[in-house]
Amino acid sequence: MMKAASQCLCPVIEIASYKGLRPDLPQKAHPKLLDLMQRCWETVPDKRPSFSEITVELETLLQESQESAEADNRN
Repeated sequence: MMKAASQCLCPVIEIASYKGLRPDLPQKAHPKLLDLMQRCWETVPDKRPSFSEITVELETLLQESQESAEADNRN
């Protein structure tokens, strides 16, 4: 019987988490997005943002990006 993907990845995820391994941050990403990503990777779960907080921050960032793009188009 085949294992579920999550079962196969659990040891890899645990080792990466234990060693503090994280993906490289995209160089051209918005600073607020980079900050959010890093907070999501906190080793202490209580320091991570909740899904509700993540949603609010992403919606705010999207709104700001759209407003900035509209302002650029007007100029």
